[in-house]
Amino acid sequence: MKKSRIIGIIITTIFWIFVICLIIIKPFRSFVSEVVLQHRFGFLIVLFLIVILLIYNPLKSKNKEENDAIDNLKDIPIEELNKLNINIDEFKVETFKLFKDIEQYWINKNDDKLRFLLSEDLYNEYKKEVAVLDFNKQKNIIDNIELLDIKITKLYNEGNDKYADVYLKISLYDYIVDENNNVIRGFNDKKKEDELLLTFLIKKHLLDKCPYCMAPLDDNKNMCSYCGKLIDNRNEYILSKKEELRKGIINE
Repeated sequence: MKKSRIIGIIITTIFWIFVICLIIIKPFRSFVSEVVLQHRFGFLIVLFLIVILLIYNPLKSKNKEENDAIDNLKDIPIEELNKLNINIDEFKVETFKLFKDIEQYWINKNDDKLRFLLSEDLYNEYKKEVAVLDFNKQKNIIDNIELLDIKITKLYNEGNDKYADVYLKISLYDYIVDENNNVIRGFNDKKKEDELLLTFLIKKHLLDKCPYCMAPLDDNKNMCSYCGKLIDNRNEYILSKKEELRKGIINE
């Protein structure tokens, strides 16, 4: 058992023993009342510290568990991607490129491009953020995005749709400027490090006819049954969700 959790259990146990003794043991209750009357300020300080510890330890334990979960993220078995005819290295390159394109379209307010790369919910979120920036006459500057780590952590179905969760660790410049180009949030001279969990909708871009002999193609077939040629039914990816896991400033 983790040390922080043990400390939390001990403090909680002592607290409840104290409360129970106050309720059922009259001499103890009288003694505590006398101490409180004589040392009110000291008693309040002790009580305050106990409450802080009771709140802090569970939060600290929870944060550590969340950080451990992020640190333990791994690539899914390559066999799962092979079932979809997805090359793991190509998939990582394409999804990272898509993420970078989305960030650039976002800062340039290119709605026509974003609309086809994002789910409806995520697109609406971006629109709201842009509206707030425009209202305040501000601009989000994102530059020099570098890939530090990428993992495909999950592949799953929701109804007829197939999704992939991708862990992304990047460094970048990310800050807000006002109408006079003064930095009002973030840093333009320090890169930050972001860890994200991106969910991509995988859509099969199926061909109806063989591009070589023009014969009709069966659904989900990667080879023409007439001429025997391999068919490149490329996948199309749409960013469905974006979750920020951790962030921090890189001291260069």
